[in-house]
Amino acid sequence: MKLGLDKESFLKIFGFLKEYNFIVVDEAESKIKLEESVRKFLVQTATS
Repeated sequence: MKLGLDKESFLKIFGFLKEYNFIVVDEAESKIKLEESVRKFLVQTATS
């Protein structure tokens, strides 16, 4: 997926999300996922 961001901007956003535990990084599999409570919040908010 292309985000249209330069590398510096992406790294700032990624760093923020990781620092505040919005995402979980699986370095062994090179995957990034939303933290479970964040995912549940977004699903709940979208369906309310």
